[in-house]
Order: sequence, then C-alpha cells, then structure tokens
Amino acid sequence: MIATLEYSSKPGAPERAVAEHSKQAFTNPKATKPLNALKNVLGNTIQEPLQRLFLDEKRLDRSRAVSVRECSRYWGLN
Repeated sequence: MIATLEYSSKPGAPERAVAEHSKQAFTNPKATKPLNALKNVLGNTIQEPLQRLFLDEKRLDRSRAVSVRECSRYWGLN
C-alpha cells in the first residue's frame, strides 16, 4: 500500500510553499540543503517511495540528530 499526498503550487494554495519545495527537491536536488552532489530525494516515483523509519528507533534517532544538526547549521538553533 502506498499513500499519496497532493500539494498545489497554485497562487493562494495554503500548501504552495511545500509544493514548490518538493518540486525543487525532485527536479534539482543538488540545489537544496544540505549540499550534497550525490543526493537522491525519494518520493517522486512509485519505484522509489518515501519511507519512514518508525520501526527502527536507532536509525530514527540518528536521522533526527543529523537533521537537527544540518538545519541548525543553515538556519540557526531556532
């Protein structure tokens, strides 16, 4: 089973910023942060769906720590 989310990038859509960010990540992942020339953003195709780490608590904690570190690096602590 694969759940889908639909976002609109139309002017005035409440989720427009999310839609635009997702579009950039899928079409030009190297332009998103953190910078990584080998970045591959999952979730754009049925063959490479976005996956959750909720069953592997150790990987989830490590992923969260890396995310917090990188976000703080680019946008500050808050």
